[in-house]
Amino acid sequence: MRHIGIAGIECFDGPCDPGIRKICGSCSVRPMKVYVGNEGRHSGRALMAEMGYGVLFTAHYGNPDRYIYYCLDNGAYGAWSSGRTYDSGPFERALEKLLKHEKQPDFSVIPDIVAGGIDSLEYSLSWLSKLPKGGRYYLAVQDGMKPQDLEGHLDGISGLFVGGTLDWKIKMGETWVKYAHTKGLNCHIGRAGTFNRILWASRIGADSIDSMSWARHDSYHILESANAQQSLTAQTIRDNHKEKVKE
Repeated sequence: MRHIGIAGIECFDGPCDPGIRKICGSCSVRPMKVYVGNEGRHSGRALMAEMGYGVLFTAHYGNPDRYIYYCLDNGAYGAWSSGRTYDSGPFERALEKLLKHEKQPDFSVIPDIVAGGIDSLEYSLSWLSKLPKGGRYYLAVQDGMKPQDLEGHLDGISGLFVGGTLDWKIKMGETWVKYAHTKGLNCHIGRAGTFNRILWASRIGADSIDSMSWARHDSYHILESANAQQSLTAQTIRDNHKEKVKE
């Protein structure tokens, strides 16, 4: 299982680099990065920043300076969940501004069609030639898509974003993480805000997760509880290993 978030994680080389891409050579830790949605109370987002977590900007340009790290969503899910027609304009404007910022986003999610299967893949791929150069872009995978559908289409892709409906996400999440890693890509799990989903994402090796619920409902204790549970599990594993070595 991976450590959850960046804050408080240190090894012989000092605190973990929030921009870490590879497993640390000293402690073999690669933290699972956590992004809180930028909807919700301002005080809640500020608290998340103080706790060492990042933010997921949802297509409306925000100020990344207060956050250790951040990413940019395309806004398709918000439009889908509220029954609105998707407008890519806010995403395009935000992307243009953020790519000029001194602190660029960890990644930006290519526009997609929620639960759209192959139609979503074709739509996302049509964006590749339109996206500004120099960004790190994640391809959203949706209900009905299979890893083989992506073969030959990964040029210009830095990672996968597991979207779709909740049932499909839970069923296919581990498959997508493994596939992404075999291709040298990162894998992000969207909407993983509950205690069980946080630990699940950590267990399957996800590189990052996000949730709007922590800021909307002041439920940051869920993250801290998951962190504590994972730390306890990791300590038990280390203790058992030490005992076996002694034997």
